Amino acid sequence: MELGGGLGSGAAALLDELPTLGTLGGRSASTASPSSCRSSCGGASRRSRSRFPDASFLKFGALDMNLPFAGQGVAPGSASVVYAVNTLHVARDLDFTLREIFDALAPGGRLVVSECIRTAPAQAIYIEFIFNLMETFRSPVLHPPYRPNGGFLAPEEWQGAMEAAGFVDVRMLPDIPSLRARFPHFQVGAVGATRPAYDATT
Repeated sequence: MELGGGLGSGAAALLDELPTLGTLGGRSASTASPSSCRSSCGGASRRSRSRFPDASFLKFGALDMNLPFAGQGVAPGSASVVYAVNTLHVARDLDFTLREIFDALAPGGRLVVSECIRTAPAQAIYIEFIFNLMETFRSPVLHPPYRPNGGFLAPEEWQGAMEAAGFVDVRMLPDIPSLRARFPHFQVGAVGATRPAYDATT
């Protein structure tokens, strides 16, 4: 399941890789948040269906990541992978949205997000000049210490947010914490985390 479909580039990148894994015939879905769906969900749908005519399993629709997923047709434990490209940083309450993603994933399922990432907390990133025009970017629900401000998150903040929601095995590619002293302006990466295969409380 993809969150924030945009123009479909994230879905296309994934679908390009599925044949090499022998899984193009599997089930998948792409759902867009209302803001991106209004502007480009139709474009993402048309492009994906045109480029991948055999991917009949694709579905496109609106999903408000600020509301419970189950009430919008996403059953608990129904997704093996949830991914999002430049989307989760505008969640109104990141903790809430991550917990909804956690519940939507099957045990052992994986969350992967591609984001702009601050190499240090409160670091200014040039692209924020535009994004700060969005209230959702500037004024989310705060959760110190992992959500101390609006906008993009630092590596430690992503890890703290995901672990607070119950995820384990949080990884970043590339390893920005090991690179940032030499490359303080390398600010794009992917963060992955796993829903545990078994509930530790049972």
